[in-house]
Parts: sequence; structure tokens; C-alpha cells
Amino acid sequence: MFRIALLFLMLASTVTADQIVITGTVREGSFRGFEGGKFEFATGKGRPTKYGITQVSKLSLDKPLKVRLIRKDGKEAVEGEWQLFERGAFQLKQGDKLVSVPATQLLRLEDWFDTSLMPQAAAALGGRGQAEPTVDTAALLRGELTAEQRGAVERYSAAREKLNAFIKESSAMQSGLDSATGAQRIELLNQLRTRQVAEQPLRNELRTSYQVLKQQFPQL
Repeated sequence: MFRIALLFLMLASTVTADQIVITGTVREGSFRGFEGGKFEFATGKGRPTKYGITQVSKLSLDKPLKVRLIRKDGKEAVEGEWQLFERGAFQLKQGDKLVSVPATQLLRLEDWFDTSLMPQAAAALGGRGQAEPTVDTAALLRGELTAEQRGAVERYSAAREKLNAFIKESSAMQSGLDSATGAQRIELLNQLRTRQVAEQPLRNELRTSYQVLKQQFPQL
């Protein structure tokens, strides 16, 4: 369950350069959150300061964040990629579309990790929705094999083992999101988003190795 309070920090190795404009003055620092009609922003080593909607003419982030905007009227939350607030509204990117949501309509802004982008662990581990069936490689190795057949089995086994291990690790990190707070939570979110991209080559290799395996073992 996502936390009501939001703390946004960038990667530890990255220098934050978020900007907020208060009564014409530009200040650099780190955006920390939005709730109850107030923005929380920290500059330098100072304590975070809260600013009302009418005080903030513009706020821009150094890097875009995936967020969920919770409405006051209880309607469905607005999700998307956010990097700019100006003229009293959050500007969210949803694919090729830009959506403007007035801040006065919102209760709060939450961090959002789109778990639907991560392939389900069950699919990779032999569950429903799996792109390639699980192959009993031990059974294949019991007979006499050509060098090509043995190589195909070893390649497929290595690809599946590597993907399984990767997904198990991602699942463990995802499970830790609810209990993590502050910088630790944001670090987990950043790592998981990076792993979404890193997982695809592993899945591609599994699909390719399975096709090679089928060529060597037509009965599959």
C-alpha cells in the first residue's frame, strides 16, 4: 500500500536541481511532496519549507517522476509522468498526451511505481500467461545427444535460470516497498524501474534459446 505522505529524493549519485518559483524568486533544491494544498521543498541543507498553491508560480523537476494524483472528489486518481507545475496545475504526460490537473482539485500527490510494466514472476517461473512452456531439461539429457542438442539444452537452462533469479530478486525488492521509507524507498523504486529495462534482454534470450531448443527437439 502506498504511503500517504510522499518523500521524493533523486538518486544518491545525482545532484538534485529541482526549481521552485516563489513570488518571482527562483530557488533550487529538492521537491519533497504535495499534500493538503501545500508543496514541500528543501533548499540546500535547510529544513524543508511548505508553500501554498498560490505562492508557487512554477515548479520544475530535474528529472520526471511517475506519480499518482489523488482527487478530493474521490474520482479515479490521475497517473502519469510529471515534471512541471505552473499556472496552478500539474502537467502530466500520459503517453503522447499532456494532461493538466488543477492543484486545487487534489488531496495529495503520491509516488507511483507501475508494477504492470514488470512481467509477473509466475509467467517466467512456469505459471499462467507464460510465453514459453517450461521444459524438463533433465529428461532431455537422459538420452544420447548430439553436440548441437546438448548445447541447445545448456543454453536454454542457463537463460531460464538467469531470468528466474533476476525476477525473484525483483519480486523481493517489490515486496519491500511497503515497509521501506524515505531515501530507502526511493532507492528501491529507482532500482526497480531500472530493472524493468534490464529484464527485457533476459526474456529475449529465453525466447531465442527456446526456439533453438525446439529446432533440436521437434517433439517439444
